[in-house]
Amino acid sequence: MVQRASRDERICGAALVGSAATASEDEFSDIDLALRLSPSASLHSVVDDWTEWMRSEQSVVTSMDVQSDGALYRVFLLASTLQVDLSFWEHDQYGGNGRDAFVVLFGEEGVTRSAGEFRASSALDMAWLYALHVRSALARGRVWQALYMINGLRDQLVAVWSQRAGENPSQARGIDRLAPRQLHRLEATVPFDTTTASLRAAFAAEIELLVQEIPELTAVLTALLADR
Repeated sequence: MVQRASRDERICGAALVGSAATASEDEFSDIDLALRLSPSASLHSVVDDWTEWMRSEQSVVTSMDVQSDGALYRVFLLASTLQVDLSFWEHDQYGGNGRDAFVVLFGEEGVTRSAGEFRASSALDMAWLYALHVRSALARGRVWQALYMINGLRDQLVAVWSQRAGENPSQARGIDRLAPRQLHRLEATVPFDTTTASLRAAFAAEIELLVQEIPELTAVLTALLADR
């Protein structure tokens, strides 16, 4: 793909992103390749041409698109189960986001785009919303909805812990590198089954962890919770 991109006059740059950009690839890793279009290139024409080439050269089972500002990600799933993510970037949008690795293979660096700042306060706000929905779902006897909300609450806690540890907070990418003590505390937040008792026990464990995060953010809310 890199060789083809270097010969394609409509493409003036390519970069590795994802695990290949951090030398952490393994047998389960996707291939993530970012391609920078020349100023005069037609995005859809290039994408269609590359899609036809991929289908002729590889055993493509299916593909799907993910649209992002300035880019179109075409995700290919091969018969081997390998996932290939080709992102096609408009010329003036191409570049790293300043947070994730971006290794240029040829062409210029491009612009540094904002990745969107992760805010622990916003994650904990979402955690409280999930908590409210866990409570109402349990009260209504909706155990599967309660389980969904319990999982969502845990995801927010994990994101906050990951950022604090200097790990990537997105999609639990850094969770397995958290301290064993933290991971052990998470175990109690996983229900054994969908019985009300199991869900309530997991929910109680999550609330305990969530309340412990509040002093990190606001003394006012800490004082209010102390009275409860």
